[in-house]
Amino acid sequence: MAQLVAVRMESFARVLVVDDDPDYCILIQSFLEKRGYAVSSLLEYKELANRLQTFRPDAVLLDLNLGDESGINLLPSIRNLCPDAGIVMMSASKSPDLVFHALFEGASDFLEKPLLPPEVDLRIRGILKKRDFRNGIREATAALEKDKRMLLRYFSRETAEEILSGRLNADMKGSHIDISIMFFSIKNAGVLLRTMDPAAFAAFLNQAIADVIDLVSANHGSVNKLNGAGLLATFGLPVPRATDSLNAISCARNIRDHFQVANDAGIYESGSLEIGLGIASGLVFAGNIGSVRRMEYTVIGDTANLASRLDALCGESKGDILCDRRTVERSGLKDVTRIADRTIRGRKGEVVIYRV
Repeated sequence: MAQLVAVRMESFARVLVVDDDPDYCILIQSFLEKRGYAVSSLLEYKELANRLQTFRPDAVLLDLNLGDESGINLLPSIRNLCPDAGIVMMSASKSPDLVFHALFEGASDFLEKPLLPPEVDLRIRGILKKRDFRNGIREATAALEKDKRMLLRYFSRETAEEILSGRLNADMKGSHIDISIMFFSIKNAGVLLRTMDPAAFAAFLNQAIADVIDLVSANHGSVNKLNGAGLLATFGLPVPRATDSLNAISCARNIRDHFQVANDAGIYESGSLEIGLGIASGLVFAGNIGSVRRMEYTVIGDTANLASRLDALCGESKGDILCDRRTVERSGLKDVTRIADRTIRGRKGEVVIYRV
């Protein structure tokens, strides 16, 4: 008849010992009690499933021969009920085939009888350390995923992964930084809203903005703010790159092409979608703005204002992508058209405007 001994340490680690030899149970029980474990016993191994469910052991010491039952046959049910428990198989025989069979079926370790109590304690502690290590890995992974989800609110997936890996340092407190900024807006959103069912318009707007966000990320940019039927994207946060202006223009062209295809295909029941994109490059302040009640990571400064003004001019100039001189010069592109030198509200002197 099999006898089960349940063991609990002060640290709340639980060990279940399954053996049909009462002498071994007494020996192990006595030794573990001196080590600070609480011990209880169960004489029928047929109650194993019930004990596993109620006791939830962290480690199981399992004898190979349990009367008319093989301990190896019990491994799958133990693994199923307590997947995180470590299982040490015990047997007077330690043939390579037997050890391999036990390990293949789910045992974590193998002990040869006669047992030495200190070795039993050592194996238990080893199993508990492995359990704690696995739990630590799971907790660290969960924390990493949480941090990644937070960073994806501010940065592209590529940038977020570089920050988490330690290759980039994102100072969320704020700093002045030289980047490219792109404003995107749907110019005829108001017309569409008046001609479409509100629910249908909301679904359309969500899909359109989602497509733009994907294109921003694909061009190494980050969506900083959603603003009704538009958004603000940055290229160069948290660390500027030489290709930021080029990436911003490439992104804007991708967005224009995307919506042109949609318009040509007649996807929008109320007619063609009219969009505008304004891009400016220069120094901005990037950091958290707000209070303890609400905090937002954003960019502010003359460059951001200029990008917004250029976006607003798109409808007036009949151009869907407008850039300032600094963006064009940094991009290195030559296939652009200088369309105006004009005064922009809030800026000194004239701004050279290009269509791309």
